[in-house]
Amino acid sequence: GDPSISGLDGGFSQYFRGLFHLNEYTTDETVIGWNDQTVQDLHGLAWTTTDVFVSSIYYRILYQVSMCNEFLRQANTTSVQVPDMEKYKAEIRTLRALCWLHAIDMFGNVPFADETSSVGSTNPERIERTALFSWLETELKDIIDNSALPNAPENEYGRIDKGDAKMILAKLYLNAEVYTGTAKWNECAQICKSIMADGYSL
Repeated sequence: GDPSISGLDGGFSQYFRGLFHLNEYTTDETVIGWNDQTVQDLHGLAWTTTDVFVSSIYYRILYQVSMCNEFLRQANTTSVQVPDMEKYKAEIRTLRALCWLHAIDMFGNVPFADETSSVGSTNPERIERTALFSWLETELKDIIDNSALPNAPENEYGRIDKGDAKMILAKLYLNAEVYTGTAKWNECAQICKSIMADGYSL
């Protein structure tokens, strides 16, 4: 009853539910037997730019990016000493990268801001899909190579580690041809091999 984004239903505007709506209802994998809001429009591939499910995941993604940016902005300027702060910052950067992956995948050209952007003075400028791809690739490589994130076997269960950042990069490479016009199949394969060699177990 008290959604974090005003104007949206607190139930159907949740992040994972929005991803499920747009990624599953629009395929043959899920069959819709009810007519909640415009669910059947998604299922019938007849949604419009005013569809509430499309707008809710769009706003949810950008809201999450804003929250990550604010955390990083505060963490980078505080004088308070917090144990493991560099690890927390790397986790947040990885979560933000996941949000940007969803943005580039579902919407292409989107408003862009990071923790260095000024708050409240101007609207964020739109970033082209190819430029967002380059930014995201650079960000993920830096997280993987230079951040305080642990490797898989060293990590606490349920926490983000370098394997998460690698998987986001692999998914980015998987659809690089769509995002940039240039395929990156070999890069995708190499990062997947790296993940498989990291020591994960089920």
